[in-house]
Amino acid sequence: MMADRYGKVSRLSFGGRRLILVSSKSGVLRVLQQEVSKYKKGLGFAEGTQFFGEGLVTSEADAWRLQRGTMNPFFRNSRFGAWGDNIQAEILRCINSIGEREASGVALNLEHCIGDFACNILSCTIMGAPLDSRPLRRALMFVDDYVNKKMTGILPEPPIAYLHYKKSIRYLEKVTESIIEHNKSVPGSTSLVSHLLSSDQSHRLNVHNQTASFLMAGQDNTTSLISWLLLLLAANPDVQKEFRKNVVGNWLEAEISPGIVEDQRYACAALFEAMRLFPPVWAITRQAVMDTEIDGFHVSKGSEVLLFPFLIHRDSEVWTNPEKFDPSRFLQDKNLSMLSLLARLQKEQMFLPFGFGPRACIGFQHALVVSISVVTALIQSFNVGLPSGSALPIAIPRLSLRPHYTARLQFTPVRN
Repeated sequence: MMADRYGKVSRLSFGGRRLILVSSKSGVLRVLQQEVSKYKKGLGFAEGTQFFGEGLVTSEADAWRLQRGTMNPFFRNSRFGAWGDNIQAEILRCINSIGEREASGVALNLEHCIGDFACNILSCTIMGAPLDSRPLRRALMFVDDYVNKKMTGILPEPPIAYLHYKKSIRYLEKVTESIIEHNKSVPGSTSLVSHLLSSDQSHRLNVHNQTASFLMAGQDNTTSLISWLLLLLAANPDVQKEFRKNVVGNWLEAEISPGIVEDQRYACAALFEAMRLFPPVWAITRQAVMDTEIDGFHVSKGSEVLLFPFLIHRDSEVWTNPEKFDPSRFLQDKNLSMLSLLARLQKEQMFLPFGFGPRACIGFQHALVVSISVVTALIQSFNVGLPSGSALPIAIPRLSLRPHYTARLQFTPVRN
């Protein structure tokens, strides 16, 4: 690993940039909590602002505090009471769709079947408006790819990539406006967009930018979480068997609520373990606004600081047998709730799948509940396996850490 060779804090010059690479727990704590004022949003956020504007993902200081404070009430537990039936209906649609297609015997593309599900969940919860999954995800992919290459590349992008990017931006602008107009026409909507529109601070929130931000992040993280957990269960049949044995009740009768995190402890532990190996927030970027230091390493003003939860999660000094998929590592303390365990491990900088500190992912509980609910239902309904002769797909570092777009799974109905 890079940290073994160069240390857990190291310097790299790349494309004219001064990069400080950090994979130490103490470094993460210093940058994201103890000395927050010494840093601002870093590498990639200037590029992201071209589409997101000053949304929650890219904003700073007072603008960010206003946005976060306005959105926090939306993500309270009680919100699931209004969403439960819609989420359950989307899970049933997903299972029926997989059931229809698995009869052909062809392994299913995860980017399509799970991506469609994640997009439909985003539609009926956060956006509160219909979304056309395939063209939307295609446009988001072009924007994500272009921004990533623009951020890290030294050579200019080929003209065709820029044309795809501009066409996608125009499409996403139209989608964003249609979502806002739809919410204005639906009184009593329980969506985030409606929540923002009804706020007495809506004129300062720039609802367009917030909608664009959640369009990208909302479906991307959910698709990533569900896909990696299914792939890891497929690659580890014994763990899949244990997962199925420990499912409590029947998914058709389960209430979609934050309580599922505790009710389905093994499923939650398996999701935690999937996030440890493939964290949705795999890297965090900051830029130093003054001269400072990290673990005794000098950081000059303007340096880009890259924090790597991915490396911390696979550090043998932090985790025993870190490359093994082992959900039981999160089930050692039966008296500790799963959310309390998550909070403790985050505080110790051991486990940072949703980031850390005041800017950690605002929708993490939404992602946990949806992911546990659908994977529990899928594993009760199907045996999942990798196609013959295949292994786990490579991970693609986009906004989140996604499986390669060609990743496929074989679904076979469970025979009771």
